[in-house]
Amino acid sequence: LKIVNNEECGWDGGDCLISFLPDCKGKNKDKYNDGQCDLELNIEKCNFDGNDCKEFNDLYPDCLAPEPHRVGDGTCDNDASQTFNNQDCFWDGTDCMDFNRKYPGCTGNFLKMGDGTCDEENDTEKCKYDAGDCF
Repeated sequence: LKIVNNEECGWDGGDCLISFLPDCKGKNKDKYNDGQCDLELNIEKCNFDGNDCKEFNDLYPDCLAPEPHRVGDGTCDNDASQTFNNQDCFWDGTDCMDFNRKYPGCTGNFLKMGDGTCDEENDTEKCKYDAGDCF
């Protein structure tokens, strides 16, 4: 289902969304079918975000990442909560494969690894002491 931007809707591309999807209430209409999968709209009642989430759901049916558009975006999203870097999200859409090979079991922040500053969250044996920053 697409938003119909017509006179009935006041030409604004969103006010009539509820008439198309009456059970998709209380959701951010501006994010519907905008080309990016949004978790709050990735439900059957909202037509899986106007099919924005079709590819994500096909590839990662059990992934519960809070921001689905970040899975497989080229950046390893690794942190202590492991919401992206897990089996259900296929290791952040394979973005974390190299990280996991280099630092098995590390739950530190990938973006701070080896940046020249010793970061406490990465200062563990499994994170190789922040990729050497903490030596």
